[in-house]
Amino acid sequence: MTRLVLFNGPPGCGKDTIVRGLTQYLKFSHLKFAAPIKRMACGLLDCDMSWLEANKDTFIIPFGYKHDITLRQFLIELSEKFFKPLYGDNVFGNLLWNEVKRAPNKLVLVSDCGFHSEVHRVVGNAGKANCLIVRIHRSGHNFVGDSRSYLEDGICKTVDVYNTHTSHWLTIASLRVIMNSYKGIEKEFLKEPEWLRDIPSAQ
Repeated sequence: MTRLVLFNGPPGCGKDTIVRGLTQYLKFSHLKFAAPIKRMACGLLDCDMSWLEANKDTFIIPFGYKHDITLRQFLIELSEKFFKPLYGDNVFGNLLWNEVKRAPNKLVLVSDCGFHSEVHRVVGNAGKANCLIVRIHRSGHNFVGDSRSYLEDGICKTVDVYNTHTSHWLTIASLRVIMNSYKGIEKEFLKEPEWLRDIPSAQ
């Protein structure tokens, strides 16, 4: 049985920071809905994924647009004006679900959720009981200029976490949410079960 944790929040709120921090505590596979688009962009720009991630808000695309756009805006253009019109709003949900089925770990963390149709498709395939949405909130960060949004309640179990402390606190708070939501998974996914004693609440 595969368990999914879907992190939802605006750019810069801490989603990828949480996932990087959780690698020392949990055994999981890390996937992204946007991975297919990013791989395509890397091929077009002859760059690797780490460079793209580091420069997506600063590098300007000079591809003959009426006005210059950032890499992030270019990725949005690929999604909204190419992939979805051709293959439907569920295209990235279908692609991600195929990756979930091939993932080497039965705990999968997805760090870029923000489109309702994609998430509904994945949750529908995995089952609500096997999915958790963690919405990350951070003051000064919103979805302005982004095509994504906060996911509504009711898709599956949803917990709000507020990024108001250190990155370590945010990671540990998210770990607590995962452990509380998926009772009894410590032996399978938690690298050191005794850490649970010292994990603070997310509240």
